[in-house]
Amino acid sequence: MTPDNPDMLWLPYSPRLPLFNVYANYTGPSCPGGPGQSTTNEPCPTENDPNSARRWIWTPVLYKTTSSLSSSTFSTAAADWNSKTNNKLSLASSTSAYSILLFDRNGLGFNGKTWTWGAWCHSCFNRRNQCGSCFNAAAVWTVQIGLDLPFMYTAAGHLGTNLAAYAPTAVVHELGHALRLGHTALIDGKCSEVKSIMYPSGSVLWGCGVSAPTACDTAVIDVVYPSPVTSCASAGNFCTSSSPSCS
Repeated sequence: MTPDNPDMLWLPYSPRLPLFNVYANYTGPSCPGGPGQSTTNEPCPTENDPNSARRWIWTPVLYKTTSSLSSSTFSTAAADWNSKTNNKLSLASSTSAYSILLFDRNGLGFNGKTWTWGAWCHSCFNRRNQCGSCFNAAAVWTVQIGLDLPFMYTAAGHLGTNLAAYAPTAVVHELGHALRLGHTALIDGKCSEVKSIMYPSGSVLWGCGVSAPTACDTAVIDVVYPSPVTSCASAGNFCTSSSPSCS
């Protein structure tokens, strides 16, 4: 703008706003990917490994943590997901047998990473587990979640907060991957894009105040799990020598 009655003595020293872009609100798809678009499966040590895991076949899915984060971080994250799964399945803590392991893993270069292995990697493949569910190619066998705490500590500092406040969002996000949800779209990093905890930027999630699963995440859970999975009191990820075959 050209100022009225400019005083050339002081005008050169007046503050100037930086240039920035103004984007229209995002109106495209905003829910995470469902079956076939979930987190990448890890290869088994076999040739031509299909490892096409899609979903859990028992509930509750037991998790164990060896992370130095507080136990309440994980119990709260599990409770957040349990309230959004429409009773299709649930997460529960365990100190012994488990299907999901969460641990500290420095050097990742991002908040966390989720590794998923399908039933193809297990000797129970195409047999029934101890709960009676079929360990076919669509079944998850086990999941590991690594959390890079030094990275999160630095990210939290840049965001003006601390690790204890920032880390829970990352844990909830990675547990979403463990439940087989993929990422949502990252386009401009504006809050109108962030309608799911599965948004792929932790800093944007934090800045936009999204720290728990949303109705958008529930909608995808309903796609991945069209009906409730089999209840099983134990970890569910093994069979016996007498387990019948299936497909």
